[in-house]
Amino acid sequence: MRSGGWEPGTTVGQYLLMTPLAQGGMAEIWLARQSGPKGFERLVVIKRMIDALESDPEHVDMFITEARLAAQLNHPHVIQVFDLGEDGTSLYLVMEYLDGENLSVVRRLGVKHQLPMLDQHAVRLLAWAADGLHYAHTRIGVDGRPLGIVHRDISPQNLFATFDGGLKVLDFGVAKLASQNTTSGKLKGKLGYMAPEQARGEQIDARSDLFALGIVLFEQLTRTRLFPGVEDTQVLGAIAHGTLPRPTERRADLDPTLEVIIMKAMASRREDRFQSAREMQDALEAWLQKNGFVVTTSDIADYLRTLFARRI
Repeated sequence: MRSGGWEPGTTVGQYLLMTPLAQGGMAEIWLARQSGPKGFERLVVIKRMIDALESDPEHVDMFITEARLAAQLNHPHVIQVFDLGEDGTSLYLVMEYLDGENLSVVRRLGVKHQLPMLDQHAVRLLAWAADGLHYAHTRIGVDGRPLGIVHRDISPQNLFATFDGGLKVLDFGVAKLASQNTTSGKLKGKLGYMAPEQARGEQIDARSDLFALGIVLFEQLTRTRLFPGVEDTQVLGAIAHGTLPRPTERRADLDPTLEVIIMKAMASRREDRFQSAREMQDALEAWLQKNGFVVTTSDIADYLRTLFARRI
């Protein structure tokens, strides 16, 4: 049994650790190689709970919940998780390796290099995200009953654009199941993307994820944060009180139909939002069709490969 942190070149189960990719407050992310019989191998990503949290029952439960959910999700626009393992006292998830970047980095780099994403590309990516969310929201468990999944942490950081032109919803680590009681008083998720009911600590449902998706769409199309330079706690207060800017206040040339879609997704009252991720996806697809935009994975890939040419 190994104690302390992992090191490149060591083996965990059937995975050879190659290099750490990132570390956050709850987990560290590793690139690894999986090997098998007759020359089989593939790159995978391993998400390992950090040592400091291994004795915290709440975080262990969140990690296991993510694994339980992931085992039942298999969709082109949702991150695929292959395995849950244990190395000594360390729990880890094995996930598919994705080559690309999250939408936060894509937006910021596009603005920096004066190469912002075209509106139709942003709409296509967010429609795919809505498709993945609808699948998760409506997923039926092995017992035949709806799982009632709510992601709770939709943000640009958890929407990943791949260099081959795809989009994946990431990180169900703070997701809620219908069977769980979420009135513990603790806010889970990124403060700047929480729906008003989530910010107030009330019960949430799938429409709470759509509010967050509306903020992401706002930021991708206006190329600015919802509240630039404002602390997340202040953003949370503004969201809770329903004082949100309109997209055309930031981009006067934005198609009014897109503004209607964004504002509906970000409506303060759940009853005024899209009532499902499929309904929001349909609105985005209708805008693309009405304007004659046929956006393919190749179109998205070409844009990303131009934007990230130096890195690639």
